[in-house]
Amino acid sequence: MPYKDTTATAWGEEKIYIADAKEDGAMPNASEFKLLGNIKEDSISIDTQEGKKYEWKATGGRVVDSYQGEPTHSVKCVVKNLNKSVLEKVWKVKEVGNALHIESFSMNKKYAIKMDSEVEGAEVVKFAKCAVSAKQIYSGDNGFELEVTFSILDPGEGKPKQVIENKA
Repeated sequence: MPYKDTTATAWGEEKIYIADAKEDGAMPNASEFKLLGNIKEDSISIDTQEGKKYEWKATGGRVVDSYQGEPTHSVKCVVKNLNKSVLEKVWKVKEVGNALHIESFSMNKKYAIKMDSEVEGAEVVKFAKCAVSAKQIYSGDNGFELEVTFSILDPGEGKPKQVIENKA
């Protein structure tokens, strides 16, 4: 079935699912994606940083050629609570008795992610390879939360960095 443009808006109950990134850069199967956790309302964002700008200048500073490098993208969200099911996806965690011991606040694991909503016909966006980082945050209004950042990586030669589908 060919891709179809849509006017549906991906809002309401937006969720992030993650799966282990494939060694060959292929997108994981639908059944491999698991819910990241309870995402805070309006906390999901896609951030873009412009790529490096190259310029070749002639004498006198006249720009003869210019090239804008590819931008980098990241997906950010805030997840409720410091639950083991979420923490073990972003940090090195060990369960000891009735406590969680954080052994490292970083992890070299790569994930594929899927952004999906409840809206039929809206975009479903997938990224095949991402690095993950997280930081804990606390406020009196919201308690403990985890700010998670997925940095989009190149999955490899001939593999798409992003896939956009329509929700069935």
